[in-house]
Amino acid sequence: MYPVRYDRRKRDRKKRRRKKLVVLLLSICIILGASVLMNSGGAADVPQYMEYVVQPGDTLWKIARSNLPAGMDIREYVFQIKKANDNSSSIIYPGEALRLPI
Repeated sequence: MYPVRYDRRKRDRKKRRRKKLVVLLLSICIILGASVLMNSGGAADVPQYMEYVVQPGDTLWKIARSNLPAGMDIREYVFQIKKANDNSSSIIYPGEALRLPI
């Protein structure tokens, strides 16, 4: 049988290896979690727009009604159009290019 000293060293080495393995696995989990969080919000957070050129007789509400996404309230869509174009009022002019959220 091996002396007690040898057994203690062997146990200590096993404990150190186990601790290193736990630290390594936790580090990998943290890195993977951070990369998933950074990549998941990318495309979903960036709004997409289509461009619309205002025609004579158009109003912001007419444009919103004709391009309204399914299931969205027209008031909310008008607000989004104003926000996308940095416009605080509903006044638009023929020939003006508007960005419409898709």
